[in-house]
Amino acid sequence: MSALFTPLKVGSVTISNRIGMSALTRNRATGAIANDTMRDYYVQRAKGGAGLIVTEAILVTRLGAEWPAAPGLWDVSQVEGWKNIIDGVHAAGSKIYAQSELPDPKTVVALFKKAAEHAKAAGFDGIETHGANGYIVHQFLDNTANKRTDAYGGSPANRSRFALEVIAALQQVFAGDVAIKLSPTSGLNDVSMPLDETVATFGYLLREIDQLPTPLSYVVLAQYNSRLDSEFNGKLRAMQFDVVEVFKPYFASGRTHLFVNAGLQVTDAEALIGDGSNTVKAVFFGFNWLIYPDFAKRAEYRMPLENELDWMHLYGVEGTDPAIGYTDYKAAVFY
Repeated sequence: MSALFTPLKVGSVTISNRIGMSALTRNRATGAIANDTMRDYYVQRAKGGAGLIVTEAILVTRLGAEWPAAPGLWDVSQVEGWKNIIDGVHAAGSKIYAQSELPDPKTVVALFKKAAEHAKAAGFDGIETHGANGYIVHQFLDNTANKRTDAYGGSPANRSRFALEVIAALQQVFAGDVAIKLSPTSGLNDVSMPLDETVATFGYLLREIDQLPTPLSYVVLAQYNSRLDSEFNGKLRAMQFDVVEVFKPYFASGRTHLFVNAGLQVTDAEALIGDGSNTVKAVFFGFNWLIYPDFAKRAEYRMPLENELDWMHLYGVEGTDPAIGYTDYKAAVFY
């Protein structure tokens, strides 16, 4: 059996395989409340074999939200919709983490905690902090975006402070079932440190994470992906390097699982997990889960990948059925 399809203990839960579904913005909520169409979408992927599902980024406040139909968890009224989804995912045999995102600095760390409390009440198995792709946690880490002169800017230690405070707030609620996603190679949203600063900053953060009294359930590092790069003054912004090779020493203690994401094929995933080093514990796929609700089963049984992405309805189209381009992708027949 491929190492991809062996179980793994992640925080307080055990996932059935090493194929996770990464957070994917789909813009289908109703008034920031998770709905039945979203339930169908997540349950499809759970039935399709996802060992661990990470939700689309869930807002902890409406302030600064860029997606009009993004779901939230800042209010107790939003808990029930998520509970309905989580119950369905659990019944289908998968585990599910909430990915939290915030739009403002330290003053809203308390909002992170409140949203985590709501996620706990809804029944999520854990929570993943969105620290990637130029969003606010990443902006604090990046010295080309973070120009603060107080305790949150300047040195790698200062620029890592915000991420560590968010983690601490979440662990007050979820203890060891807290994770973080990081993208040291991303050039999105005005982030792009030089390589030496990138390694120094993320190295510092990962060293601090590895020394936390309560370990994180995992850290997912996104590899370089041209889709997550941008051009500025004729040059690509992102740093292109092997995140696993560069940062694997920070996982040598074994206290924190290393997961990998971005641009992977099944053969890549099998090579990462089955290379004998035991460095990478699991992988997240994104694009394939968009168009294959049964992606993990297809990977396990070597089924063809013939679906095409409905780009027009990727984020929904106002006035049309939200299920189009969302829950209508064809699943394979397994015998």
